[in-house]
Amino acid sequence: MTQGLPPVTARNGPLAIYAPAKVNWFLEVLGKRSDGYHEIVTFMVAIDLCDCLVAFEEPSKEISLEVKYPDSADNTRSLTLSNKSDNLVWRAAASLQEATGCRRGVHLVLEKRIPVGAGLGGGSSDAAATLLLLNTFWGLGLSGAELTTLAARLGSDVAFFLHGAAAWCRGRGERVSPWPMARPYWLVLIVPPWPVSTASVYAQVRVPAVPRSEEDFCRALVEGSVPGIRAPMFNRLEEAAYIACPDLLKLREFLGQSGLAQVRLSGSGGTFFFLCTDYEEAEALSGKLMALATKQGAMPFQIYTVPTLDDIGYRERHIPRPYKGKFD
Repeated sequence: MTQGLPPVTARNGPLAIYAPAKVNWFLEVLGKRSDGYHEIVTFMVAIDLCDCLVAFEEPSKEISLEVKYPDSADNTRSLTLSNKSDNLVWRAAASLQEATGCRRGVHLVLEKRIPVGAGLGGGSSDAAATLLLLNTFWGLGLSGAELTTLAARLGSDVAFFLHGAAAWCRGRGERVSPWPMARPYWLVLIVPPWPVSTASVYAQVRVPAVPRSEEDFCRALVEGSVPGIRAPMFNRLEEAAYIACPDLLKLREFLGQSGLAQVRLSGSGGTFFFLCTDYEEAEALSGKLMALATKQGAMPFQIYTVPTLDDIGYRERHIPRPYKGKFD
């Protein structure tokens, strides 16, 4: 059975679901495929920074989408989302209608808390949440395998969010092998104000002659110590992201000068993250970064402290309020 956030029934009939972000703890690019995509191997972990999607009855057969940016919203960044057919939520709903012949409509309200264009998988997670939510809301009864097939057509990372809170993903990212996490881990996220284009980053990536092996990283995961996991973390896209978006290198240098030599980039960027030993370390580090960044002045960015998820099917959630700092 597909794992995922169980829809929560409101008293007046709508259904709601939370869609978590992800970070990549390991990402290697293996080659360019004939379909234009890149073959990758990546280890992704869901984190407790979530969008919320609510489905309301729509008397017509139409799909409509409303996007909101509440409290810790993405209002310091330059990219917002369309509410039309180019939005992955809208496309996921339409794909369910087409695949099943469903004649019901829906009004969807998406509350965005995951920063847009930040390498955190918000769009993919929203698409997966839409599939899960409407499969219940419309009473479609699709199996996990059927939902996964639809997810793969929507985007490379969408299937990950149907299969658990941590997984190895291969191919374009659509071949998912869940990985049991022994415990939650705390992360500090540093999110710059500009979006980063995934296509631009992949256009700059250099495919290695000998790919980085994931063996050391797998061994560290099994052992479970935070310092042990930090060391073999790897992202082949990082160097390409600095070429595509030079300001990212500026931020990386600031973080290195602040003592975070082992900070890593998630996906194609531009979110950096640091794996912490516990909540107290994460909170202390967030406060330190905010103070240093504010002292140095200039460009704003957001800092979140979030735990990883050991199961996407959770009911309660941590809603981090971002620190807002600056760097020069």
